[in-house]
Amino acid sequence: EDEASREESSSATPMWKSFLERADEKETPHHTQEETYKNAPEEVPGTPDSHPDLFGETTHRDDPGGVAGKAGDSESDLLARWLKKDEKRYMKRLFKNSRTAYLQALTDLTIFDDWKSAAGYLEREIFAKNNVDLFSETAVDFTDKLHSFFIKFKS
Repeated sequence: EDEASREESSSATPMWKSFLERADEKETPHHTQEETYKNAPEEVPGTPDSHPDLFGETTHRDDPGGVAGKAGDSESDLLARWLKKDEKRYMKRLFKNSRTAYLQALTDLTIFDDWKSAAGYLEREIFAKNNVDLFSETAVDFTDKLHSFFIKFKS
């Protein structure tokens, strides 16, 4: 019954509009970019761990798509693999060709435990700050892929 009412309300409201109708407009991730770098372990250039396999070049027998990841992978690694197919297009059209901004956004988005919070962040901190048209094909595609990620891995 609860699921049916959710499906009914989600079909009545387009996905792109769901993040515009937020209850708490000021919700942000529970960290700052500065804290991310302060708390990150020191990396030694050239060591195998300094550049983890973020994009699943190796696949697993039980995961032919390479999405499930390896033990110890972070959620942002998993999300990066989830979006890998269209990564270049997303970086070019949504992040002004900045790989750093793209990867930071993925890290920030995975902090949220629910789609509603992540969608608000997506609109305010990514689309608005990068002057992205919410109705562009790429923005809608990116939003849909993120939403499916949240349904599969965060629900």
